[in-house]
Amino acid sequence: MGRRTHQPDPAQRRQVEAMAAYGIPADDISRVVGIDPKTLRKHYREELDLGETKANAQVASFLFNSAKSGNVTAQIFWLKTRARWRETPTTLEHTGADGGPLEIIHLLLDDIDARQRNPRVIEHQKTEQKP
Repeated sequence: MGRRTHQPDPAQRRQVEAMAAYGIPADDISRVVGIDPKTLRKHYREELDLGETKANAQVASFLFNSAKSGNVTAQIFWLKTRARWRETPTTLEHTGADGGPLEIIHLLLDDIDARQRNPRVIEHQKTEQKP
């Protein structure tokens, strides 16, 4: 004797649509309903497809209303995702004199102390060290 044909009732249809809206995988939904995943897809295709769409529409509605009500975070999110707004990255480049490389001078604490007392001492030492 073969299996009984599955006959969905309105309560099961609502349950499947709700679970699909929450993002529950079809295999898990089929286990809750007590049917094979193929049977679920055969008898509940509409609920599986529309559940996710209806949930997204409802959340989008809340987001849109929140943005219209002045929620800056919602406004920024909406513009970045829907209006394709992008933040332009800022690039800062540091260069030395006349666009050349930066000159890095390492001073010891003794050098700093000497410079404060007599700035020419350090300049004289730098001149002597150059080849």
